Amino acid sequence: MYDKYECLTDQLKINDTTTVPGSMLIEDSSRPGQRYFTGYVFVGSYKPPDEIFETGLIFTPDPLVDPETRLGLLCAPSSGATRFHNASAGVSSSICSHVAGWFFSNFGTVGYVYLINATCFRGYANPNNLHPSISHYHPHLAQNICDVNFTHPILNDYIVGVVWPYRFLNPEESEWRQGPPNELKITINPHYNDNETLKTAEEVIALFC
Repeated sequence: MYDKYECLTDQLKINDTTTVPGSMLIEDSSRPGQRYFTGYVFVGSYKPPDEIFETGLIFTPDPLVDPETRLGLLCAPSSGATRFHNASAGVSSSICSHVAGWFFSNFGTVGYVYLINATCFRGYANPNNLHPSISHYHPHLAQNICDVNFTHPILNDYIVGVVWPYRFLNPEESEWRQGPPNELKITINPHYNDNETLKTAEEVIALFC
């Protein structure tokens, strides 16, 4: 799978997708301080591409968590790791590939990072009080936007592909806990854009180069 890859070469964009054309940060006029993001995001997961490319990013709502509490979890500022992926609240993502990979590289476990085309929907945009070991790379993420939390699953045809730092052969060998990546490799999801309503994979790659 990983011997066929393309490259995302713009370091600014792969670490801050608010700079990618087509991305928008929207203020909620009815809720002061609440913002939404639509554009491109990164999701970290322990699940490998052969599973995620088939099933998408799903979660199981906890029937014991009432809707108001769930909404509060999704739209509140985060602290530390992205907390909601495959959890009871929703799917959490980041505008920064480094952040998405950092928290899924703990304790020697293998983590994967996926690029998502979220230009057709929007998520709650929140800052993140990151751990000092990563925050010094991205100080603006604590004040502006870091996490984008979705209340719904992300279907597999919105997942552009799996990404990893260029200097590594594959995601399994990748080390995200070094400095921010200068470039990313991406293996395209064969099911991406099955509905043919989104930018093609080639067009998305061009936005990050």
